[in-house]
This record gives sequence, C-alpha cells and structure tokens, in this order.
Amino acid sequence: MDFKHALYAVEDGLATITLNRPEARNALSEEMRADLDAIIQDIKANAGDTVKAVLVTGAGHSFCAGGDVKAMNSPSRQDVIAGRARMRRSQTRLFELLNLEVPVIAAVNGHAAGAGFGLALMADFIFAGPSTRFTCSFVRIGLMPDWGLIYTLPRAVGMQQAKDIVFSGRRVYPEEAKSLGFVHTITATDQALVPTAAAFARRFTNASTAAIGTAKVLMQKAFESDHRTMLEYEAFGQAQLYTTPFHQDAVRRFAAKEPSLFDWEQMERDAAE
Repeated sequence: MDFKHALYAVEDGLATITLNRPEARNALSEEMRADLDAIIQDIKANAGDTVKAVLVTGAGHSFCAGGDVKAMNSPSRQDVIAGRARMRRSQTRLFELLNLEVPVIAAVNGHAAGAGFGLALMADFIFAGPSTRFTCSFVRIGLMPDWGLIYTLPRAVGMQQAKDIVFSGRRVYPEEAKSLGFVHTITATDQALVPTAAAFARRFTNASTAAIGTAKVLMQKAFESDHRTMLEYEAFGQAQLYTTPFHQDAVRRFAAKEPSLFDWEQMERDAAE
C-alpha cells in the first residue's frame, strides 16, 4: 500500500505509521487524514494476524503540529454545516484508532500540538524524548480542543489538570507529562525514542490479541458504565476468551511446566542483558 503523507509498514507483527509532512511539522493535511483512514482499516483487517502492535511517530523533528492553520482561512470554514461534517469524519477516524484491538504506542518526537496532542492520546502508551512538547494550543487561535481531547485528556490527567492545560494553552514538558500519568517512558536521548518504543511494542508479538483487545475495548467503557454493567461485560468477554487457542495452549503449558509464551518479566530481563 502506497501512501504519501502517512507512511505505513508492517514487519514482524509491528505496524509502523509515520506522519510524513516534515516540512510542515506533520500538520494534518486532508491527504494525511485520508492516508490514516486507509491505514486504520488495514490494521483492523489484520489485527491479531500480521499486526500485533502499532507504533505511531512523525518524520523529522515534530510528531504532529495539529491542524493545518494556513488552510483555516478557506471560505468553507465559515460554513457551520460543512464544518460539523468535517469534524464528524475526524471523530470516526479517532474512535476507530482509540478502539484498535491491539496495543498502540506513540513515539512522540518534538512537538505534539493541538490535534497532534489528541492523536498522541489515542495511544495506549506514550513514549517521549527530551525535546518532546505537548501543547493544547487551540485557545491561542480561539478554538476549543478537538481530535478527542475533550474526552481523553480529563481521563488521562483529571479534570482540574485538564482545564489548566486547555485554558492556558501552555507547553507540557516530558517530566510533567510523566508525573501527570500520560507519558509512559522518557528516553535519555531523542535518538533512542523510536527504537525504544519499537522494542516495547514488539514485546506484544507473542501476546493474545484477543485478550488484550477485549480488555482494551471494555476498559474504554469503564468510565461511562456502572459496576453491574462492567461485570456483565467481563462475564461475556471472559467466557469468549476461555475458548481461544491461546488460552488453551497456555493452560497446557502451565500443566506441563513449560515456559509461558508471553512472559513480560522475562522479556524485561532479556532486554536488560
């Protein structure tokens, strides 16, 4: 599959998406949005088969500068009906990305601003380098957050911290982002960012996509559902997973005292050697 504004490659179970407009700090052009739509559909079709995890990063020195501000001068932006339709197309894309049933890791190089910040928060794990900056910059141009930030940011950092980040439009640096809980790992150098995030993503190669995908989709519902509803989801999900070949082989391995196919601690020990 050939794309121009979002490069896509799958190797050894890892799908890598590289936003590819470095001359525009990877601002979200219409072509990039179309590329992302096609890529997400391909990942969905191959999740658990050739795709076991996803890595998202940006070409050049920025992850994503957000929307293309220069394009916001067009007459179509003054049409409320057309603007709502455009936003709803983005929302469909983001819902599907947020609910991909494989782990999604964002290697956020340089700036993640506006919609780029929203895109990063679609990931399950965010890796940052020393030069990473997160900015909810919408207020600077008289807009409210979009690309899912109204939903994801309060859940990631709490309501008061989210309001601080949204109302001020200030930069959030890696150490603060980690202390707030939405950055998983800060690498020692920018050069180590993508290799470190990719190595982490590849740990899921031998995992049960069915188990991770089911848990992920149900956890996304936890903040909107009551306890009884979540227990019902849990019962149905677990009943399905009992029937999977991965679970049945894991039980056999346990009984035979064979090594587990997916052992996170062992992978960490191996990586440290």
